[in-house]
Amino acid sequence: MKQTAVEWQFEQFFNSFEKFNNGECTFNDYLKRNLEIREQAKEMETEQIISARQSGIDATIKGRSISNVDYYDETFKQQEQCKCGQPKVGGYSCQRTDCNQTFKQEQ
Repeated sequence: MKQTAVEWQFEQFFNSFEKFNNGECTFNDYLKRNLEIREQAKEMETEQIISARQSGIDATIKGRSISNVDYYDETFKQQEQCKCGQPKVGGYSCQRTDCNQTFKQEQ
């Protein structure tokens, strides 16, 4: 699973704040680092937009159609998995009939 630019930026801001809060850097260093993080996140977002468009073009050339939501889910969303390794679907433990997990709906 890839991270979106926003997820990466948030993680970096949090790490930067922890370093500042622990006294590992000055306030000026903290601000400078956050400006760098912001610029890197903008570059990542641009790359992700270009990649998404190219994936759509490639799929069209191959005669394959994928919705925008499906592209996002396949690229950025981590699906929860059952103990057997299959994705959990619709709030149930597993869709496989040969899995020993119960099919009780999760709370």
